[in-house]
Amino acid sequence: MTFFELYSRQISYRDNCYHELMLTLKKLPANFNLALTKQIICSNQRGYIALSGAETLKFLQGQVTCDISQINHHSVLKGAHCSPSGGVIFTFNAHSLLNGDIILEINASIIDIAIGSLQKYSKFFKVDIDDVSDKFYNFLIAGPEIESVLRTLFNLVPTMKCGRVGNDIGWLSCIEKGQYAFTCYRDLDFSKLYSLNGLTYVDENFADLLTLRTGFSEVTKETSDRFIPQMLNLDSQGFINFKKGCYTGQEVIARTHYRGSVKRRTRALRCSLRSLPEPGCKIFSSSNKLLGQVTAAAWINKNEVEMLAVIPEKQEELSNLQIAGETLIQAYGIPIEY
Repeated sequence: MTFFELYSRQISYRDNCYHELMLTLKKLPANFNLALTKQIICSNQRGYIALSGAETLKFLQGQVTCDISQINHHSVLKGAHCSPSGGVIFTFNAHSLLNGDIILEINASIIDIAIGSLQKYSKFFKVDIDDVSDKFYNFLIAGPEIESVLRTLFNLVPTMKCGRVGNDIGWLSCIEKGQYAFTCYRDLDFSKLYSLNGLTYVDENFADLLTLRTGFSEVTKETSDRFIPQMLNLDSQGFINFKKGCYTGQEVIARTHYRGSVKRRTRALRCSLRSLPEPGCKIFSSSNKLLGQVTAAAWINKNEVEMLAVIPEKQEELSNLQIAGETLIQAYGIPIEY
């Protein structure tokens, strides 16, 4: 039985209850090192905001860090929406639909905060902002030969970062070579996906780990408005266009960029822990000094965790740390390549 045959049966059995389905899938075992050699799929719960109306692009251009005028059907546009003080409210992948709507794909935990923040600025524009998270499912699909598998659904599979293709099933976007995000419509006849056979399904921690290893710290409910974009390395990942016009938070973001005054950056760490740190978890030094905060974390085995954390860029001492209530933690820095 293929993953999607199992998936469609469970959706029917549980009356389309996505959250219960996620709990079921999380019980499935995952072995990261083994999975790297296989074609894998895992659920990846996302939030989706639809913006429609005659002034959608004009509105977004004044609210996001990317140049929304560059959006098209063949690529994903990465960006962030910030507060007037430059704090990142949420990060997103923007998708342009054939009907003219713009879909912002975001972390599911922050959907209400994101919509509330956008609506504060939308009253003078002809734009509608709606939560459409219940219309989509999202999966992360990866593997050394995964492109050949995906061609059973899409005639053309993008191989460049942020490349995107769509059809009546949904859309596929390239995170990096061998790693894809697949968004499909919830009202889809899942029998159309049965051709995706030979996939090993793993739990959602795997999606978190793969995302983390790209160096991307997705903003969550716990980390919203805590960091300016440069602290999350968004300036190194194509989230900010420094040549576009004014937008909310631009003054702080641009000043930081041109003065080069960022003292804290996102860094990748590995350490042994008994529990997984949540986003926003504080990290203290051996002298009980606050060093920074965790922005993302995932298990790599039963005892070890990889995480992204905003800490001083020049911090060299990473021993005897306090993380998630545990002490005497020895962490190791991991290079991030963008």
